[in-house]
Amino acid sequence: MARARAYSDKILASSPKAEDYLNAGHIELSAEHPREAASLYLKASEQPGKGSQWFLKAMEDDAVALKEAGVDDIIKAIVIEEII
Repeated sequence: MARARAYSDKILASSPKAEDYLNAGHIELSAEHPREAASLYLKASEQPGKGSQWFLKAMEDDAVALKEAGVDDIIKAIVIEEII
């Protein structure tokens, strides 16, 4: 987890895209840091050309991977609700 976070931090320090914020959010959510995840997900959805529909689709597309990473469905739903 620490290695993934360190790599993600490097990406976010340069010129991050919405997908970079989304992936960083996934790292935080799987590390049981829902507030940090929500903050990153919000940044992802606020990127030009994205928005809440894009965010919902991305979360749906990544649902299996998040489940495999141990993300609780209820916590994920609460975080999603904060974003949309």
